[in-house]
Amino acid sequence: MQQEVTVSRRLDNRSVKIAGAAILGAMAFLLQLFVKFPFPLLPWLVFDFSEIPTVVAFLLFGPAWGFLSSTILWLIMVIRGSSFPPGPYMKLAAIVAMQVGMWLGFILAKKMGFGTSKTFASGIGMGLVLRVLLMTPINYVVVGVLFASDFYYNTASKALKIVGITLASQEQFIAL
Repeated sequence: MQQEVTVSRRLDNRSVKIAGAAILGAMAFLLQLFVKFPFPLLPWLVFDFSEIPTVVAFLLFGPAWGFLSSTILWLIMVIRGSSFPPGPYMKLAAIVAMQVGMWLGFILAKKMGFGTSKTFASGIGMGLVLRVLLMTPINYVVVGVLFASDFYYNTASKALKIVGITLASQEQFIAL
């Protein structure tokens, strides 16, 4: 019991939170840099695990520290540069939307008197919903403006034909 209290007090220390958020933000960047998998049908779409450390910072230290960790990831990505310039900004928007949704879900669930598992599920659910609501229009703008080139359209059309979807025009591609 004494050891549990000591660990809890250590996590409440502001210096520990700053260091933890910074380390987890840097870890998120390393994951984004080295641990990623291209989506087989659309080669420019890449899955990475960089958001896991930012969510860990959010869950361990609280929302402000999760946002700090996400900002550190974003800042490193901006400084390093990207082959897709909107990428770091879109990633930050997605992570922050998810964390704000989680935060609101946790607050709502606690006010409703939910237990730990329902509170966690509510936070994750609200995080997913807010992320989808924010990122869907952003993705439509980016795909419609930046990706409506012949290269992306032709590549996506060929990839979608593999799974049985045929596109007649770029407008259908953007809508899909």
